[in-house]
Amino acid sequence: MHCEAGVWHANVTVFGAWGPGLGYTFDSLVSTPTARRRMIERGHPWFSLIDLELPPNERRAVPMALHLASITGTVWAPDVEAELFACADAVVFFAETASAQLDRTLDARRTLAAWMASREQPIVVFQLDTPYTTVVLEPEVLHRELAIGAHPAFETNAREHRLGTLFRTVVEQLLAARDQLSRRPSYDRSTGV
Repeated sequence: MHCEAGVWHANVTVFGAWGPGLGYTFDSLVSTPTARRRMIERGHPWFSLIDLELPPNERRAVPMALHLASITGTVWAPDVEAELFACADAVVFFAETASAQLDRTLDARRTLAAWMASREQPIVVFQLDTPYTTVVLEPEVLHRELAIGAHPAFETNAREHRLGTLFRTVVEQLLAARDQLSRRPSYDRSTGV
């Protein structure tokens, strides 16, 4: 995270087992008037990047530029995953509440655990998203299975654009830790890992 011309810039990787909710999450962010969405290609695999300008408001006295990246269309791309984690100031861990998705979500959680172990006081916010299916896990089960602990976790419905509290919390955590966070490479300028 860094300050440039009075604007705080932060990189946020949205990561988890692929599900339609990842795309819905990014679609809802693009509906913000100051958002710009791009596809960044790394050969065949690619990732989505949203640049979102946040002017000061009653909750936040400083302007911010959030740069949010996620693999929304490529199912398996370990090199891109590694690049997105290397650039991340914070991670939103996307987990569908569908019981059929649990094994894949736990695999993604192990990848997240490796990133968390490489950082001192990592900023992680859990997004527990409700999919179309009616067979969902109870929040307590996901909290236990995903070892959420003291990290913030929010139940969302990305397809209905109910994500405000989730991203407000991400911004608050980033601003609170801004003096301890080192500058990370820009997602669109990184050459890969």
